[in-house]
Amino acid sequence: MRVLSPMKKLLLLLLVGPTCLIAQEVNPSTISFDFNKKKKQDDSTGWQEPAEENVDSAVVKKHKEKKQTEKLPELKPLGSDRPYDYKKDGVFSGLFHAGFNAAQIDGDNEYGYKYFGFEGGVGALARFHKIFSVSLELNYSMLGARARLTPSATNLEAYQVQLDYVEAPVAINAHYREILIASIGVAPGYLTRYKEFDYDGINITSQNNRLGEPRKFGMAGFASLYVVIKQHFAIGGKFSYSMVKIRDALSGTRVNGEYNNYLTLDFKYILNRVKKKK
Repeated sequence: MRVLSPMKKLLLLLLVGPTCLIAQEVNPSTISFDFNKKKKQDDSTGWQEPAEENVDSAVVKKHKEKKQTEKLPELKPLGSDRPYDYKKDGVFSGLFHAGFNAAQIDGDNEYGYKYFGFEGGVGALARFHKIFSVSLELNYSMLGARARLTPSATNLEAYQVQLDYVEAPVAINAHYREILIASIGVAPGYLTRYKEFDYDGINITSQNNRLGEPRKFGMAGFASLYVVIKQHFAIGGKFSYSMVKIRDALSGTRVNGEYNNYLTLDFKYILNRVKKKK
């Protein structure tokens, strides 16, 4: 057996000694290799599925933007299911109307609504409240009176008075659920045509009449009720009576003068209201 020199023993100890010390301090059971570490690092640099919270916020944001761009629903037409709102529906509207009068003159010893004449005109309505409105019209109204009996060969009874007026009725109206319109007002008027025939059928218009000619200016009070049968159409009736006498009455009558007394059957067409500018 070859014996190492002291110098070689010293070198061998210096080389092997530290290695043994390191081997004793390291626990073999704790040594492990993390092969997924690199994979996790690679995955972090690739595409990742968005978090659930981000998805929800994006959907909510998209829904809000869509809701803002949606058109507002149109205002439903007026009817019994929706009350009138003048702030949205407008204030002013035009109207046309036409009908006929059944008239008589109180104070002429005749009675009965036997004289028939035309009434029609145009006007404007201003509705400033859910219930109330005011209206102004310009009308042509044919009034008068005639004898109770129909003229015949043996009994003429041809008495007749014709009184045509241009009137400017002013009224306050009350509306009920866009179905009923009740009105009350006054109608100043100007006499544009006058004709009168006596019981024998003789025209006495230009003759000296003992009662005199009717007044040129008149004034009547009236009350009316209309039913809206469609959105723009209404039908109704009106009662009117003179507030000032036409002329003096015949002797033996119960009134102190002659007064127009008439009923009107009327049809109205109401135009769309002029809406307020936003």
